[in-house]
Amino acid sequence: MEKNIAELQTRLQFLESLYRARSEDILKIKNKIFKNNISYTITKMNSTKDKFTPEIVMMLKNMTGMKASKGVQTKALSTMENSFIYKLLPHLMEDPNSLRPSYHLRSNRQHSEIVIGIPTVKRDKESYLIVTLTHLIDELNEKDKKDTLILILIGETDLEYVLSVAKQIETE
Repeated sequence: MEKNIAELQTRLQFLESLYRARSEDILKIKNKIFKNNISYTITKMNSTKDKFTPEIVMMLKNMTGMKASKGVQTKALSTMENSFIYKLLPHLMEDPNSLRPSYHLRSNRQHSEIVIGIPTVKRDKESYLIVTLTHLIDELNEKDKKDTLILILIGETDLEYVLSVAKQIETE
């Protein structure tokens, strides 16, 4: 009996690994279709409106004309295509958009000599992001300002908060 259970467990593990491999293949095929099919992209972009709460929609309307409002259009971004990530974190295969940010805004800058990454999270009392950016930019000389790209990672799932931070960065 124990031998049968051990054999069944081994067989189950083998089948689970096959399932994960096929799921990865399906995700790769979906990504290729996504990249090659413009109408699919437009459909996906239109479907993102459904996930916005009324507060976020109002916030986006108030941000009309600002660069920060364009960051929510992330469906055209390609997803990460590293099968190792799916092996390490298999739950990500359940949602093909799990490796795509909900907000992404980029500048027109193509090449930079220096890239500075600043991670931040939502804080209950005070955020140090604006102060950090102000001090950082003020201390750069003109040559370094032209050669430096500052990348900000906001580790937060609350899109309303992310939009307010993006708006604050743009206005200050």
